[in-house]
Amino acid sequence: MNQRKYRGLEIPANQVELARNLTCLEDLTDELRELQSTWNNLSLLGELAEIGTDISDTRQQFQTLANDLGRCMIEQCIQRVQDELGSKAQNSIDILVRNLFERTADIGFLCTDHTLSTMNVKNALDSAPKEIDLLRARLKAYVDKYSVYENVVLLDKQGQILMDLQGKYPRGLQLSKLTQKINNSTAYCEIYGKLVPHLEDHEALFYAWKLDQQAVSVAYIALVFNLQEESNALFRRVLNQASGENWYVCGVLDENQQVVFSSDSNSVPKGFHIPTDSDKPWNTLHIGPHIYLFSIRNTSGYQGYAGPGWKGFAAIPLGKAFEQLTFDQDPSSQDLPLAWEDAQRLLDPRIVEVKKMAERIQHQLNRSIWNGSIHQRDASHMMGKSFGKTLLNEIRRAGEQTKTLFSTAVSRLMHTFIERKKDSLCSSACLAMDLMDRNLYERANDCRWWALTGAYLDALKPNADADAIAKARASLVHTNGLYSVYTDILLINKDGEIISNSGEVDRSGQTVDALWVSHAMNLSDSSEYCVSEFETSALYAERNTYIYCAALFGTGRGATEPVGVIALVFDSEPQFEAILSDAGGHAEQSLAYIIDRQKRVISSNTDKFIQDGLLAFGLPSTCENLDREVSQSMLVEHQNQIYAMGVCASGSYREYKSKQDCYQNDLMCVYISPLGAQEVLLAPHAAPDLSILRSNKQALKQECLEIATFTSGGQWFAIPSDSISGAVDLKNLCRVPRQANYMLGISMVEGETVCLLDLEALLIDKPIANHSPDAYLQGSVVLLRSSGSSTRIGLWIKELGEISDVALSQINQETTLTGQGSLISGIIDTTQGMLSLLSVDKLFDMLKQGAPDAKNPSAKEGASLTYDYQQTINVA
Repeated sequence: MNQRKYRGLEIPANQVELARNLTCLEDLTDELRELQSTWNNLSLLGELAEIGTDISDTRQQFQTLANDLGRCMIEQCIQRVQDELGSKAQNSIDILVRNLFERTADIGFLCTDHTLSTMNVKNALDSAPKEIDLLRARLKAYVDKYSVYENVVLLDKQGQILMDLQGKYPRGLQLSKLTQKINNSTAYCEIYGKLVPHLEDHEALFYAWKLDQQAVSVAYIALVFNLQEESNALFRRVLNQASGENWYVCGVLDENQQVVFSSDSNSVPKGFHIPTDSDKPWNTLHIGPHIYLFSIRNTSGYQGYAGPGWKGFAAIPLGKAFEQLTFDQDPSSQDLPLAWEDAQRLLDPRIVEVKKMAERIQHQLNRSIWNGSIHQRDASHMMGKSFGKTLLNEIRRAGEQTKTLFSTAVSRLMHTFIERKKDSLCSSACLAMDLMDRNLYERANDCRWWALTGAYLDALKPNADADAIAKARASLVHTNGLYSVYTDILLINKDGEIISNSGEVDRSGQTVDALWVSHAMNLSDSSEYCVSEFETSALYAERNTYIYCAALFGTGRGATEPVGVIALVFDSEPQFEAILSDAGGHAEQSLAYIIDRQKRVISSNTDKFIQDGLLAFGLPSTCENLDREVSQSMLVEHQNQIYAMGVCASGSYREYKSKQDCYQNDLMCVYISPLGAQEVLLAPHAAPDLSILRSNKQALKQECLEIATFTSGGQWFAIPSDSISGAVDLKNLCRVPRQANYMLGISMVEGETVCLLDLEALLIDKPIANHSPDAYLQGSVVLLRSSGSSTRIGLWIKELGEISDVALSQINQETTLTGQGSLISGIIDTTQGMLSLLSVDKLFDMLKQGAPDAKNPSAKEGASLTYDYQQTINVA
């Protein structure tokens, strides 16, 4: 891939335009440039001062890491916007396709309507005004219960308009495109376009089929989908327009890549052509004076239905795409810090490697500074030793600043990842609630539509004959075949007796003693409906479900009392599970729940955290009290584990569950994703501040001692620097038979055999076995030489500290420690705590005499199982 330089970073050429809009990248590169300038100056001064360490390699390694970090930051930011665009584009088309799937069933049901299929439609329109009124009232009764339709059109078998419900289309007008498509279809006709000749600007989505009488097509009927109203409802949910300013634009493209509708017709107008590249997750496109980032998605389909061949799109102006991606928050201020062992599993491996490499480079730099400081003891150059030491301290500080910069940047990238995860879960929860509201809206309308079926009224008449009941069952079976979301559809008389049903099990003659039956029998007109509680039912194999009901009313004058009930047994388990699965497509490995306000589980994709039918996971109080259609995302601690969570409260869809609706059902959807263990924050052992000791020494003009500091076992120690010959990596380690617990083994260093010891195991009684191999690689070996001896030993220590002068008067040499503690020859009081000064001579003496094994502290000195220092040297 072609690379280009941007603000000192080598990045892919196709990302340069995006990088220009990343404020966080500008901040990072500004800090890197400042540090790079510092490194350049220190490198030059180091050469002049002959400090004994070359930092040019360190400078180059940090520059390489800066490039890696910059690229990771760019890709993470792009990925977050890309995820958001992709999610909105996918939801735009998938929500619509689910809606349109229901329309294909509606037209199949409507064309079997008893009134429409038995009357001579053309003759009625020609000569019988009363029949016209009856026909219009019949169609209006359907449309009033389904606000998704803006019109209904009847055509004769030649394709000429006989009538339309809204009176928009002239009678006799030929709709040849529509009838041609009907005759070329096998089950239903779905067509979009300018189908009405005299309305050239009128584009509509039609669902049409044949009206048959005695297996002969005599006319056509078409439902005109209200695409404008549906798009408004779609945008309100997908764009979350209630959240304030929103620069995203979403919509739908037809098969020719032209905009069918969009949420912002000024920016992306209807009919605008958007070229697509199926190989790219996003594209850029100039529209007017702006460059837009675009994402286009094919539908996922629903139950084998893929819609009219349309695609969803989402776009945002490039200048606004990254505005909300701020990196100003201090990652350490997060309420629930995640343990790094778990955090690195979630991150891009390259980001983890950046952090590891930064620590490794800093570790090597610290060792180089140590060795440089040791070199200063015997160095003689024109700038003097004090300048060299000062310069080494400045190099150390520059290294710490660089390490902090990288660590902070990695933490912020981790924060960005967690925000992406939270956004994804919240988006899934919102989508699931919207899909559920839309799904159950259809159920509320289905029961009221089907209650208008004349065949059911005939079957409910007293002493109805077998033929009437058979026709009712045939209609129920046919309808259930069109709408697969029900396990059974029942026709129940006013006494609660089942007259007929659509299921495989014939329930005729059974009595239903349930509260919802009496509620349905008390409905006042055909516009009302009722729903059972979410409860177990024998009609659903003793499982929990909703049953949707509407009352049937007679057709004569004064027929205001219900004569029966139609009840729809919703197949809740697979339907709700499919909603959670489809909504969570971009939130893999997450736990999903639909619950009511009492935390009773309606559906879930897991049994985890469910006890006695309730969600046993601690939800913050802000979640439990969410207003309708409001969503939240957050981090939650549960049983010492951190989870990302997205929650959304249900709302309404069109008239369903609106304030005017007779039915309310307040639910919430919760998506949870485990991130890992909560970090255990221990009080850090701060490095001792020796600056005050140095200033006191200078003020008092006292005799001083140069000490080198380091950590072991989480504590800070010091050793006189004249006992140190240098610091090296731990490598080529060889174990020794019967070696003591505190001994690591032997190694060849600069052509000399050196015994390597773990000071932590020796002093703090911590067995070596507790250390992992990687832990040793992250430390250093400090080479020690006792006075009057040419033999060296190596101490493995965790972290190298500062080398500095300390006034002898500031060292408390009156210690009463015994055993291994007798190795401490003095205590230095610093502003950060106590610093223990080790005696190298005492350490050598202890090793020669045989120190007690840390695994067996009671062993006698010099016992055969202890480490004999001189014997090991001789064996080596």
